[in-house]
Amino acid sequence: MHPAPSRLFRSWTSAGVVTALPVIAPGCAAPPPSLPPPLASGSGCAVDRDCPPAASPCAQARCLSGRCRQEPKPGGAPLPDEQRGDCKKLVCGPSGQVEAQEDPKDVPVEARACFKTRCEPGGPVSQPTPGATCEKQGVCSRDGECLEVVSIAAQAHHACALMAGGDVLCWGVNRQGQILGDDAEAILGRPARVSFVREATAVAVNETQSCALFADGAVGCWGGRGRSAARRRAGEPSFAPVQGLTGATWIGAAGYQACAIHGERLLACWDDATPRAVPIGRFRRQPKQVSVGPNAVCAALEDGAVQCFAARFPEHRYFPPPMGGVDRLRDVEQVAVGTWHACARHRDGAVSCWGINWNGEIAAGVRLSIEGAAPYPPTRVSGVAGAEAIFAGARHSCVLRDGGQLVCWGFPYPGMNSASAQPVQGFESVRSAALGVDFLCAILQDGRAVCAGDESGRPMSGEGAGAHAILF
Repeated sequence: MHPAPSRLFRSWTSAGVVTALPVIAPGCAAPPPSLPPPLASGSGCAVDRDCPPAASPCAQARCLSGRCRQEPKPGGAPLPDEQRGDCKKLVCGPSGQVEAQEDPKDVPVEARACFKTRCEPGGPVSQPTPGATCEKQGVCSRDGECLEVVSIAAQAHHACALMAGGDVLCWGVNRQGQILGDDAEAILGRPARVSFVREATAVAVNETQSCALFADGAVGCWGGRGRSAARRRAGEPSFAPVQGLTGATWIGAAGYQACAIHGERLLACWDDATPRAVPIGRFRRQPKQVSVGPNAVCAALEDGAVQCFAARFPEHRYFPPPMGGVDRLRDVEQVAVGTWHACARHRDGAVSCWGINWNGEIAAGVRLSIEGAAPYPPTRVSGVAGAEAIFAGARHSCVLRDGGQLVCWGFPYPGMNSASAQPVQGFESVRSAALGVDFLCAILQDGRAVCAGDESGRPMSGEGAGAHAILF
C-alpha cells in the first residue's frame, strides 16, 4: 500500500472535472505513468496521435472530424531503406503502394582498395581502378590488385619486377623459360606472376634466365640453355637452386651469366646452363654497389675506388671487357656496366663512361668506335651534372636527375637515338630504371611501372613500338 498523500493538489481539466493528484512526499518514488490505450480505427479521436499506426508504410493515420482514418501518403514520398548500398530507394507510389526506384547516390561502400563501385541500371557494378594509388607506394593493376613495385631487372628481351612481399612478375619474350619456367614460346606484353617464387628479396635477369635471392641467402634460377633446357624437356622442375653459395647477400645478371656475393666479399658466377657457382675473386674492400654486364662485373668500393672482374662466362670475346682505366677513378658512388661500356657516378654527381662507343653510349663529342679500335678510357660526360643514379644498357646510358627526370644518350630504343644526353619523354618522375637491349623500364614516383621501346621487333608493352605503356 502507498502511504497517504501529505496533501492534495487540484487540477482543472478542460472539461471542468476536478482530479485529485497526489504530491509525492520526499524520498518516495513516483508510480509509472498510465497511458490510455489507442483508439481503434474508425473510433473517436481528438488528434492524429490518438489513432493506431497505419497498416502500410505508404499510408498515414489521421484524426478527421473526431474519427480515425487512413490516407495514402503523397506519391514519391521517401521511405526508410532497410537495405543500404543496393542503388535503390523506397518511395510511395501514386496509389499508396511501396515502390523501389533507382538511386545513383545509394552506392555501396567498396572495401577493396583497387575497385570503385558505381550504380548502374539493375544494381551496383564494381570495376578495377588501374593506375590508382593504394597503400604506401602501391599502384592498382588492371586486375584490381594492389601492387608495390620494389625493383625492376631488365636484359635482352624480358624483364622481371620484385614486389613488396616477395612475389616476382615477369614479362617479355619467353623462349627459354625465363618468364614462366617452360619452353612455350610466347611474348607477354603484360606482367605474369611467377607461381613458384615466393618471398624473394631480390631479382636478376640475363639473356635466357631469371634468378631470385631469398632471405636465407639461397639463390634459385629458372630458364636457361643447355642442361637447364634439357631438364625442362624431361619434365623436371623449372626452378633450380644454385649450388656452391653460402649465405648470398646480392645477385646480378647479364648476358649469359649470373653472379652473387657471398661469404667475405667473395664474387661467384654461373652460366645459364648449369646452376653451380664458380669462384671469380674477392673484392679488396667492401662493395657499396655492384653491377654485372655481359662481359665484366664492377663494384664501387667503400673507399670510392672501382674494382672490376672479367666475366667467366662472357657473351662475346670479340672485344676486351670494359675494365680499362678504372684504377684511375675516384670518389665513385655507383657503377653501371653495359655490354661493351660502363659508367660511374661520382660523389659530386658527375658521370664518367669508358669502353667501346658503338652508338654514342660513352659521351657526346666522342667519336664512334670502329672495329679494331681501342676502348676509350674513363671520360667525363657533359650535360649530366647532378646525377642521382646511373644505368647502362646494351647500346645506351642513362642518368636519373634530381626531381626524377630520366636522361639518356646512345640508342635506347627505336625512335630515340642521340649522341648527347636528352630527356626521355614520359619518364619525368622516375624513382628507378632498368635498361634492356631496345627498351627501358622505370618505376615512377607514384608507384606505377612503365616501359618504352621495342624488343625483337615486338612491342614491349603490347601497345606499339616506342609506346609508353603503364604495366601496373
